[in-house]
Amino acid sequence: MNEPSLSPEPVVPPRTRRRRRGQLVVPRDAEGRAELLHSLAHRAYPSYELFVFALLCGAILGLGYFFDSQAVLIFGILLAPLLTPWIGLLLSALTGSIRFFFETLAALLISSVLIFLSGLIAGFAVRAFLAAHTE
Repeated sequence: MNEPSLSPEPVVPPRTRRRRRGQLVVPRDAEGRAELLHSLAHRAYPSYELFVFALLCGAILGLGYFFDSQAVLIFGILLAPLLTPWIGLLLSALTGSIRFFFETLAALLISSVLIFLSGLIAGFAVRAFLAAHTE
């Protein structure tokens, strides 16, 4: 009977291994580096989704405090916006782009204020609801 041999790894020719080792993630030419930097900056640029998730995160955190539920609070924390403004700040510091730095810093501050304000509004709503409910 001809049974196929079960080898754990396929055999890779030495030339292929050398070629794989020689590949770099960062391109060596200036055009390739510029394209990579442009791609990273495009990904790290804050969009409207950041602000929507910030508002949603603050509202859910406010509901978590309203219901005194740790599960809802953890869900609100997990829903917090991704750290793209932080990545943008680091990328702008590495490249020396002052305009990109201030844009991402403003986006970070605005999203933080949105989370705080939506949580604050939810807190005031809870106080009003509890005051009306107890009377």
